Amino acid sequence: MPGKTKSYLASLIHLGNYLLTIKGFPEVSRSQIQSMISCLKHWIAAFRKDCNERGLEKMDSDLRNLVSVEDVKKYESSTVAREAIKLLSATSGGAYTASVQEYVVIRDYLLSRIMLANANRPRLLANMLVIDIMNARKVDDCMVVSVAKHKTAWTQGPAKFVLTESVYSWLRLFVTKILPKTCNRSRSRHVFVTFNGEDMKSAQITRALQAMWKKANINDKITCTLVRKTAVSPVHREAPAMISNLADLMCHRTQTAAKCYRMVNREKTCVAAAKTLSDLTGINTNEEHLSCNEQTEDCAAPRAVWSDEQVKVLYRYFSNEINTGEISLQCVKHKKCTLLGKYMERQVYDKLCSEIQKRTEQHHASLPKHIESLDDRVQRLVGNACLSKPEEDNSTQREAAESEPDESDNIPPSVVNRTGLCKVFDPMEAAVLVEKCHGIIKSGPISQDQIKEALNVSESGTKILEKFHMAQITNRLKYERKKCC
Repeated sequence: MPGKTKSYLASLIHLGNYLLTIKGFPEVSRSQIQSMISCLKHWIAAFRKDCNERGLEKMDSDLRNLVSVEDVKKYESSTVAREAIKLLSATSGGAYTASVQEYVVIRDYLLSRIMLANANRPRLLANMLVIDIMNARKVDDCMVVSVAKHKTAWTQGPAKFVLTESVYSWLRLFVTKILPKTCNRSRSRHVFVTFNGEDMKSAQITRALQAMWKKANINDKITCTLVRKTAVSPVHREAPAMISNLADLMCHRTQTAAKCYRMVNREKTCVAAAKTLSDLTGINTNEEHLSCNEQTEDCAAPRAVWSDEQVKVLYRYFSNEINTGEISLQCVKHKKCTLLGKYMERQVYDKLCSEIQKRTEQHHASLPKHIESLDDRVQRLVGNACLSKPEEDNSTQREAAESEPDESDNIPPSVVNRTGLCKVFDPMEAAVLVEKCHGIIKSGPISQDQIKEALNVSESGTKILEKFHMAQITNRLKYERKKCC
């Protein structure tokens, strides 16, 4: 941890300063120590940023574990709290010797009650003496216990514990009747000790509080520091006039509370600033929430059924919007339409959008459609040579093919035998065409220059070029490529 590392380095600086005060220390060693101290100071300065980041991160994470009013009520009504009160009541009846488990329950309950009521440091409870309990003073129906030894005694003076009369009576019973018969009082004069009579440390006070919290089936992440933060935050937020009085009770400065314990207030101020910024920049979050609510209501609403008369009413109220094709939900809200009593605003808006869409489709120009028959496609490809005039030469086919646009991508390659029509290529010609143009069929563009170059190599290929039109050859090659795929 950066804080511990920084403390260790500071301890080395103190050691070096002590060594420099020793008389007769060699000058060479003195210079080395001074160099070491200078280096350690630089190291401490380097850790300052990490220490601050860790401290602020810890403060922010503590916000999720602050003690709530519900937690305190649950603890007060828990089984372990009632058990402790019953044991204290049994003690007031006469001589009573508590077992180890009963002693721990009574001690931890008193610890937790005092901590929750005063939000003091755990070391204060560990340093509380029996004589401090006996010398308590009554102020405004409360008992005030003074503890002289604590962390800020040199600036704040003795710390004060304010107890109700009932809690003070229980604490007095604990000191006078339970401690003498249970613990070895010759070892310690403190109020809160272990069952063996040994003094308790600050960490033991915190663990005792966590143990009681866990027995009450509450989150055991509670610490004395969290209790102090929980006490300060609502006072700074709801009763700012009591800030200095609370600082006296908790034995710290108001600057410490403002710096370390008011993270909750910082979150609230950030939320307020964000809302103000949204209003100033024109971001209206209220409309977004309203839109979400409307969508939720629309999902639960039944399906709207419109009659012809109701559609006519829509056209009468929203004729301009339907003609221009522009409609919005705000426009529907501002129009005082009689249909809004029966339908929701969103349903009226959806119906208007539907009517506008219908009008748009009616006025939209549709492309002409043409359906070709198989004979039309064959005639467009080869002309009338094979259908009616087989005696005509191939020039008639070329003229017919040239008179039509080049749409060979959409034309079947040849006439099928079962239709009774003749083929364009006989098997030998098709085999020669596939053999000579194998590279073109496999990949690449099918262009006229490549076809001519491939067929002019052989005599059979030249005959095909002379006999057939280039569009027929191209179409056959595309067909062969599709077969390969």
